[in-house]
Amino acid sequence: VGASRAVLDGVVRGVLLAVPFEQLDVALGRGINIDPDVVFAKLVTHRRGGYCFEVNILVREALRAMGYSVEERMARVLIGGGVTGFTHFVLVVTIDDARYLVDCGFGASSPRVPVPLASITDDGSDVPIDGAPRRTGRPVLAYPDALRLVADNGVHVPSGGWRLQSFSSRHWERGEDDEECWRDMYVFHTEGPVYPADVELGNHWVSTRLEDNFFTNTRLAVLFTPDGVVISEGDRLMKRQRQAQGDLAALFGPLAASTLPADATPCYASDA
Repeated sequence: VGASRAVLDGVVRGVLLAVPFEQLDVALGRGINIDPDVVFAKLVTHRRGGYCFEVNILVREALRAMGYSVEERMARVLIGGGVTGFTHFVLVVTIDDARYLVDCGFGASSPRVPVPLASITDDGSDVPIDGAPRRTGRPVLAYPDALRLVADNGVHVPSGGWRLQSFSSRHWERGEDDEECWRDMYVFHTEGPVYPADVELGNHWVSTRLEDNFFTNTRLAVLFTPDGVVISEGDRLMKRQRQAQGDLAALFGPLAASTLPADATPCYASDA
């Protein structure tokens, strides 16, 4: 199998549809072993799920075996306005001279496609954000979601880092300005070296810290569907499925129109 963009797209999609995101072992106090053989046995042999360190290590091993150049990166999670340590694990994959962010382990917000770094380095523009110009990438359609990269400007990582943002259909539906609908997910540096100890430390912190730790204080499982997600959190079961595409049509025009019949009604049905 050649190390092509089309094959990489298929790997990302296949993993998200087949391997649940879940942290049940963390919630049960069992700890997480990220040795590649242990990860393979859990996620493939026993058909379990895992969180970022497990799922992305599985993807890393598979891609390298297929001939891809894969680098590891650590990220700070920015959801909800808070800032974590480097507790999220992602991959940067190179095909010829093109580089892509690959992340199959960010729960219900995992990017469904490899995100081209060229979307900001080559195709980006300066947009006023928070009163100052900020390098902003062109939106990337990751149906049913929309993503983009934005320069961090040295706020959370050294200069040269990028934030990954998702477009909030709910905020768009409320009539908010398009720029206000983009929400930070995490920030990473494309050139920041990562060593095995960094990965071990991040995994240990997330899987064992008891105070103010979402992962040790809830039970979560997420399974992707072609146009949404099914989420089990605590005693709740939720289904989120795209039913319209008004926001995507506004962002992508005819590109989105080829995905679903044109419809500008609310974009997500949640909590089925």
